[in-house]
Amino acid sequence: MSVFFDDCIANAKDVCAGGARYNLTGCIVSGLPNLVNSLAAIRDAVFDSGDLAMPDLLSALADNFEGHDDLRRRVLSAPKWANGDDRADDLAPLVTEALYARFRDVVNARGGGRWQVALYSFAANHHLGNVVGASPDGRHAGELLTRNLNPAWGTDRHGPTGVLRSLSRIDFTQFPNGSALDLKFDPSLFASAEGRVKFAGFLKAFVALGVMQMQISMVSTEDLIKARREPSRFPNLMVKVAGYSARFVDIDAIEQEELIRRTSQGL
Repeated sequence: MSVFFDDCIANAKDVCAGGARYNLTGCIVSGLPNLVNSLAAIRDAVFDSGDLAMPDLLSALADNFEGHDDLRRRVLSAPKWANGDDRADDLAPLVTEALYARFRDVVNARGGGRWQVALYSFAANHHLGNVVGASPDGRHAGELLTRNLNPAWGTDRHGPTGVLRSLSRIDFTQFPNGSALDLKFDPSLFASAEGRVKFAGFLKAFVALGVMQMQISMVSTEDLIKARREPSRFPNLMVKVAGYSARFVDIDAIEQEELIRRTSQGL
C-alpha cells in the first residue's frame, strides 16, 4: 500500500509508520442530535421553567422512564434540534467547539499526524444505541441513536429549511473528516417545474449556509411501506441509507424502519 502514497518511498517509511505526506487519523462522533436534544430538555425543563428537579430526572433515567410517564412527556415537549429553533440550536456549537478544542492538538501514533473529527454515525448508531442508557431527550435505553446529523424521528416540524438552519450553526471547517445529513423528499415535489425550481433553490441554500454534506432519497413513505410488505413488486426501489445507496428490499428490517420513519419532506 505504501507504494501508492506520496513520500513513503522517499522517506523509507511505511504508510502505517508515518511515511505518507498526509498522515491523518479520523475519529467519528455519533449521537450529536441526541446530545443537543438532551441538553435542550435539561435547560428547558430543569433550569428555565423549573418544571423538573435534576434528581427526579436522574431517577427517571436510571429507571428507563418506567413509572415516569409524565416526566418523559415533559422532556419530549422541549425544543428540538433541526427546527431552526435557537432554544436548541445554540447548544450545538457549544458541543462542537468543545470537541474541536479537545482534538485539535491531539496527534496520532504514526509520526505525529493530526486527528480529524467526523460528525456522523454511518450505521454505528444501531449498535452504539444498544449500549447507551436512557437519555434526557426521552429516548429509552437500548434504542437507536439518531443517525448522522438527522432530526430525531418525528421531531422536525419546520421542513427541510429548518433542518438546514440548525446545521448551519456548526462550523464544519473544524470537522474535515466529514458529516452527513439524510433527508427523504416526497417525489411529487419533482412532478412540476415549480417544484423543481424550489428544490434547486433549496440546494443553493444548502451551499450558502455552509452545511457540509447531504444525502437525499426521493421516495414516498407509502411506497416504502408497500415495498416492505410486498418486496417482489419493488425489486429496484433505490434509497440512500447512510453514505451509500441500496435497493430497499435488500436492506435489513432495522434499516427499512429507519428509512420509513424519516420525515417526508416537501417545499
